[in-house]
Amino acid sequence: MQLNDLTIEVRDKSLNRVGQLIPEDLVGATFIKRFNNVGTWSINISPESRMVDALKEPGSGIIVIGPSGVIMSGPMLTATLQQSSDNQIGSWVIEGADDSLVLTERLAYPTPSTDDVTAQTEPYDSRVGNGETLLKGYVNDNIGPNAPASRQISGLTIPTDQFRGTPTRATARFKHLQEVLYGIAQTSGLGYQIVQDGLGLQFQVFEPQDRSDSVRMDIANNR
Repeated sequence: MQLNDLTIEVRDKSLNRVGQLIPEDLVGATFIKRFNNVGTWSINISPESRMVDALKEPGSGIIVIGPSGVIMSGPMLTATLQQSSDNQIGSWVIEGADDSLVLTERLAYPTPSTDDVTAQTEPYDSRVGNGETLLKGYVNDNIGPNAPASRQISGLTIPTDQFRGTPTRATARFKHLQEVLYGIAQTSGLGYQIVQDGLGLQFQVFEPQDRSDSVRMDIANNR
């Protein structure tokens, strides 16, 4: 996939789309998507770009859209102006992560319906079921619409469970959600991610596609 195949939108802290980057804005760009983990992105942008101020704003982020929909979205984490004696105008290096970052920052509670960490009534949150059911259940109960209000991620939606994946079991006790979900997904053969959907975020579960017949990694193919 080439840069021209992508649309790169800039969002503000409220997830409103405020503009779009064009190839002429970019000195360089790197997007690293990680399966069942947190991806990263880096944009090297001219200080003269009309979108540079919006992209540097705290809470801003990007949405990367390909031919089949949103590939990655996520917040800006750092913005650094790089200059040299040969290039005094320089360029801004904007770096960030994808929206799945929140899974590494939030915990899975042993009693997720109880907000107070000191008032947990169960030693573990143990569950058995299809992989997708477990993935969506832990997210929904800890940071989704079913969580106590103080722990909900505003605007996070979870599509209807399709009961995909191998049946498995899981337990959680103050582990980061990413650790809990990764184990379930590896056992049940599923993938998951958080991406922007409209003006909110969506936790998605999917079945990985085998592209070994269509993607060849070798020297002759420049891969």
